[in-house]
Amino acid sequence: SSLAYLESVQNLKPLGDIEPLADGLIDLLQTCSAIERIEVTGEYRRGKEMLSRLDLLVVGNVEAVQQTLTDHIEIEIITEAVVTGTVDRFPVHIYCTDHSMFAWDWLQTTGSLHHIEQLRLTQSSYRTEADIYDSVDLPYIAPELRRSIQLSDPIKAAKISPNLVAIADILADLHMHTNWSDGLNTVQEMVNGAKDLGYHYLAITDHSRSSAIANGLSEERLKAQIEAVKVIASKTEGITVLTGSEVDILKDGRLDFVDELLAELDVVIASVHSGFEMNQAQMTKRIIRAIENPFTMMVGHPTGRLLGSRPGYAVDLSAVIDAAADHGVALEINASPYRLDLESDAVMEAKSKGVMLSVNTDAHAVSNLNQMPLGITIARRGWLESANLINTLSLDDFRRWKNRCQKL
Repeated sequence: SSLAYLESVQNLKPLGDIEPLADGLIDLLQTCSAIERIEVTGEYRRGKEMLSRLDLLVVGNVEAVQQTLTDHIEIEIITEAVVTGTVDRFPVHIYCTDHSMFAWDWLQTTGSLHHIEQLRLTQSSYRTEADIYDSVDLPYIAPELRRSIQLSDPIKAAKISPNLVAIADILADLHMHTNWSDGLNTVQEMVNGAKDLGYHYLAITDHSRSSAIANGLSEERLKAQIEAVKVIASKTEGITVLTGSEVDILKDGRLDFVDELLAELDVVIASVHSGFEMNQAQMTKRIIRAIENPFTMMVGHPTGRLLGSRPGYAVDLSAVIDAAADHGVALEINASPYRLDLESDAVMEAKSKGVMLSVNTDAHAVSNLNQMPLGITIARRGWLESANLINTLSLDDFRRWKNRCQKL
């Protein structure tokens, strides 16, 4: 229930909320000449979606940390090697070490505890984390994966460090809103923002008519927008602008626009924005029916959760992932800090079933386009490599994939 969910997260904060806090504390610590190196560690470094505290590791002593931060955090306990305190009642731990112990302490404070226990390490002086893994015959394991890996089978474990996707691999953002619906900026401003990030292509995907609260587009307005976007696309150099829509999945699983109109769009994202109270069987059937529509390219924020405020709707996610696999439809990793949906375990399942994913920002303003790294963190926690995503494809490959997906 929603109440049970709220109780379970009452002391936790979404990863995206803690990012500015981490950046701010790092900036402050960098002003102190007695502190030589500062890194994030703990749950934050592992990219957990909901955090119980923020951990930092520095080369320096507790006195230097205390003096630098005393006006900025409520300091509670100072031991020989840790400064503990809170910012706006959120716990912060700052671990102090020296260069010789840095790699060891970084590994230990990053966790997870289960991961560290599995490594069965015997000594503690290493130059880098990679050296530590090497000492137990393992490849370097990215922090995002240090949670659920069974290391008991060394042969299997040697294959576990996939070449995880990185922000530099992303060539497109395929979900964003403009002031045609509930976004803040114009189409041109969003195009310029995506171009500034070095993307090769982007899609404009405003809401459809049933999302009245979000100023969704009627058929007439969508037709007008398609023409407007094409004009902008023809005048824009250096990035390709695709037409699209985030189309509501109606309660019976039909999409909010007729097929003839959907056929004119480059990108069709099908999303649930209403009827959250449906039971699991109904909701699952509803989403699968949308996946079966030949024009559906991707399912947007597939569980509907809002971090810290509501759990997702009742849905058989495995059945949805199976349907996406059967129909060649992608699933979204929505990088909005309040969604991060799909979450990493579901991402892992989707990958294992051969489903393609797409990390999108769902930006409602130019500044939101910068949320992509949050989504990449979730992708990495779900073991994704560049080849598992559609928005790492070149434009030509993306179009080939889309045509295959829509079986046209």
